[in-house]
Amino acid sequence: MFAFAGLVLFAQSSALPGSVRRLLQTEDTRGPAPQRPEPSVELNSLQEAFVRIAQLVKPAVVNITVTGRASGGGAPFQFDDQRRKFFDGDEDMEKFFKQFEMPDAPMESMGTGFIFDPAGYIVTNNHVVQDAKGITVKLNDGRVLDAELVGADPSTDLAVIKIKADKPLPVAEFGDSDAINVGEWAVAIGNPFGFEQTVTAGIISAKGRTVIGAGAYNPYNDFIQTDAAINPGNSGGPLVSIDGNVIGINTAIYSRMGGYMGIGFAIPINQAKSVIMDLKKRGKVVRGWLGVSIADIDKDLAREFKLDTAAGVVVVETFKGHPAHKAGIKPGDILLEFNGKPVKTVRGLQQMVAETPVNSKAAVKIRRGKDSKTLELKVAERPQDPDAIAPRPRR
Repeated sequence: MFAFAGLVLFAQSSALPGSVRRLLQTEDTRGPAPQRPEPSVELNSLQEAFVRIAQLVKPAVVNITVTGRASGGGAPFQFDDQRRKFFDGDEDMEKFFKQFEMPDAPMESMGTGFIFDPAGYIVTNNHVVQDAKGITVKLNDGRVLDAELVGADPSTDLAVIKIKADKPLPVAEFGDSDAINVGEWAVAIGNPFGFEQTVTAGIISAKGRTVIGAGAYNPYNDFIQTDAAINPGNSGGPLVSIDGNVIGINTAIYSRMGGYMGIGFAIPINQAKSVIMDLKKRGKVVRGWLGVSIADIDKDLAREFKLDTAAGVVVVETFKGHPAHKAGIKPGDILLEFNGKPVKTVRGLQQMVAETPVNSKAAVKIRRGKDSKTLELKVAERPQDPDAIAPRPRR
């Protein structure tokens, strides 16, 4: 008797038990085996759509490799200021401790990006290229080219890099992220764990996610949530709609183990467009700034200020010499409107101010006590490190 893949074969028919021989000799009256059903038209159409997306977008998706220097972490017994003082600056002791220090080691990391301009401009995440000493890009056709950083914006975690192209390169077209609906198909393309040009599919799980997790506060993004598989290495790659247009830039995942758990986040392309174009043109993003610390009005504050609804923002602090302070806005003022648009939340106001041209005049309607009035101010440029002036609001 021989066994192969679970199928048992007997060497001689005479060795078969009598009941089995009779069964085999009996005429088969079961009729023909059922035919495998043909795929439905809808299923074929969906499959063709995914194939078309891959063929359309993959040529514009690139693998980004970043080289840098990773700290060796010093030594378990560093000759720091405290020990230098203890040993009274003894040079021999300093040499003794330094022999245990580990030198900085070369560091290499990978991510994804996609070409949005045929001249070789590529968008990716800032965290992919941050502190890079060297950037190389591998195109879909296999070519490996050096890239230079054009500009980066840590606030939105976006960056633009550029490669030199001898001819126009294929691009991924921007879509309209405002037009997408929860439940629609979404396709992620990237290089998870270095597996190049990986295509995964899922749906739009949610829109307007404002907080990903600890340390991910970002006043300028309302993230798209998707269950399309996103893993380390996908960062900076496109999230694509069923029509093949980019609706988001894959940025982060929620995970307890560091890998895919069905919850991924992408920056909506409509919010990324202006940042991308600013980085391409200027190498940085210029945003408006009022110079205030503000807080959302909840039910308790609404009751305290005798408001009909828990909407709007209250001024916690103004920063001397900045637009709000110069205009006469004071702590305790309630901001009702900005340039004629109602102020409903802190994030909403931050986005309106950020999009206002620097040095332009803006009208701010406030409520102070029982009185309402409109003040005019001149919008300033947001500092590169606003936390140095205004502490990050608590969540």
